[in-house]
Amino acid sequence: MGIYNDIVYSYLDRCELDVSSKVARTEMAGNIVNFFENDVAYYIARFIHIVGCIYFIFYLKFDVGIVVLCSIVPIVIIVYKFYFKIGQVTTVIHNHMEYKVSIMGSGDIFSIRGFFERRRKLFEINSLLQAKHWFSLNMVRLVFLVVAIVIFTYNNGGLTQGQTISMYMYINEFLFSLMVIPVAIETFMRIKDVIKRISHDKIGSK
Repeated sequence: MGIYNDIVYSYLDRCELDVSSKVARTEMAGNIVNFFENDVAYYIARFIHIVGCIYFIFYLKFDVGIVVLCSIVPIVIIVYKFYFKIGQVTTVIHNHMEYKVSIMGSGDIFSIRGFFERRRKLFEINSLLQAKHWFSLNMVRLVFLVVAIVIFTYNNGGLTQGQTISMYMYINEFLFSLMVIPVAIETFMRIKDVIKRISHDKIGSK
């Protein structure tokens, strides 16, 4: 909490924007603190999972390791395709948030209703993009999981049930851990926008 307060105090000392923008941007600053307090540990854990799983996959069968590594390519393509749009929506949502206090303070019921209606539509658009994005990613994960298991078991009659289950768990955990890529990109884009806002503290820098 001390880091958050330091960021807010530093921002407010030099900020020349209206109260509504100040409130919105100080609230957004919480994203930065949350990243260091929670997200960093998550990313480190996922990275360890990725390295550990791919090591054992290559150890058990080299061909399967190559296949699951290739899954990174379509994942990156999907992330690139969707997150440009999601980043744009995030920026618009943040812009919209900066007017909340001023609109609420106006007391105009029509302006307030309009504000929350637009807010709802923006979140619906973001949710739809996220749904399409994660559906595509999970389809890629499923396809590579099936292909990798088929390659591992094909013409390998000496496999035990334990070996097959172990390989399945390693492959599944590796592919699941790769889902950290879109999460990291989304976090990066959100924090990048927040940092840009609290760095641009002059009037007209929305």
